[in-house]
Amino acid sequence: MARRDDLMYIDYVKSYVERSIGGRVENVLFHDGKADIIAVSPTGEKIVIKYIGARIPLSAIDAEITHEAHESESLDASYVYLAVPGRKLVHANRRTIQIVSEKNVGVLEVRDNGEVIEIRVPRQRRSTRVQTDKIIRATQGLKIQSALQEAPVPLEGSVKLKPVPAQPLRPEIQPATGTQPSGSSGDLPDFIKDNPWLQVLGSKKPVGGG
Repeated sequence: MARRDDLMYIDYVKSYVERSIGGRVENVLFHDGKADIIAVSPTGEKIVIKYIGARIPLSAIDAEITHEAHESESLDASYVYLAVPGRKLVHANRRTIQIVSEKNVGVLEVRDNGEVIEIRVPRQRRSTRVQTDKIIRATQGLKIQSALQEAPVPLEGSVKLKPVPAQPLRPEIQPATGTQPSGSSGDLPDFIKDNPWLQVLGSKKPVGGG
């Protein structure tokens, strides 16, 4: 069961998400006197704010912040914050703040009067949505490349010729030999046989023939 002061600080953080960031809070998970506030940014990116409980003593503030900063590496979120209640953050040493910076974790100081101060702004991490888009684009690229490799590639400089229909052969004209064709129709060339006018000319016998 969360303490009353913890619920108050968490409400302050939720109001900060809605008013300052412009996002919406989807869920709050309580565990061991602490809480994970799950929110979504206006652009659809996931935000996780890890609230450190108010009952944590000042002597353990460095260890607690360092632990949560390391745990944030396994979170599937675009932005991760640590929300520290009261003025406990001023008791954290320089090494703790350095670790928070190395782990790319934002820091919120939640004060008793409801004011939330953003001490450190985190950079955007690689979200699951961005990674999925890259995988889809890579898969599409491989499919296109595979299709191009399977398509037949013409040889360089090759030209496709259209088939030319076969032309009928013309009758071969026999060269002149100086002799007159005989009167027998069997000796006449085919092109004379097919033309009745030429047949008449070809069938004439030479003058004085017996």
